[in-house]
Amino acid sequence: MFFAGLFELDNTTGIVTVAKSLDREVNHTVRFTVRAQDQAAPFYTDYADVTVMVTDVNDNAPVIEPKEISVEIKEVRFKGIGLINLVVFLNGSTCKF
Repeated sequence: MFFAGLFELDNTTGIVTVAKSLDREVNHTVRFTVRAQDQAAPFYTDYADVTVMVTDVNDNAPVIEPKEISVEIKEVRFKGIGLINLVVFLNGSTCKF
């Protein structure tokens, strides 16, 4: 039995395993319901709601655009003059220069 295509339940042991790779940027929380039913008549059934919270790992490298920068500047007598503005694309984490 599959849950959201991400988890598989062994209907004999009750063990839930990861069925495919998890990525927090895609699914940070997955919720599904597990149903158990006995095999004797009258059939009794119970349910459990399961919430899986996927934690992040540093699996995405930062990307700086543009890749090459060439700047021409006249001589400056004051420090702190703006020179360039780098843009960093990050998927799910923070970055320091």
